[in-house]
Amino acid sequence: MKKLLIIVAAVISVGVLNKSKNESVVIPSSSIRFRVVSNSNAPGDIKTKLNLKRKLEDYLYDKVVSASTVSDADKIVSGELDNINGLIKQNLMSDNFTVSYGMNYFPSKTYRGITYKEGYYESIVISIGAAEGD
Repeated sequence: MKKLLIIVAAVISVGVLNKSKNESVVIPSSSIRFRVVSNSNAPGDIKTKLNLKRKLEDYLYDKVVSASTVSDADKIVSGELDNINGLIKQNLMSDNFTVSYGMNYFPSKTYRGITYKEGYYESIVISIGAAEGD
């Protein structure tokens, strides 16, 4: 009997996990999203994007971790835009990028089995070069 209950619990768990993987998630309006768009999908451009993304995530996290509201985070990010531009320029060793802070379009994305809905979100988007990467 105990073995049967364990098997039933496992089957239910797998069903719940599979269902949640197929559901879409709406990002709360109290969020500020972050995105780096690579120049292209070439391996070198993707590597550059991922390295920059990692550094910016660390930098931004350290700045906004103390924010208690999205309004506080917004003020912090707005005040850091010059420093963010400098950090990007230093890491890319180029001026061939743009930074957009505000309402930006995000395509639908599946990440770790969760689909995030497309739409316009309060966000910071860094576009490298032609920004033709995924």
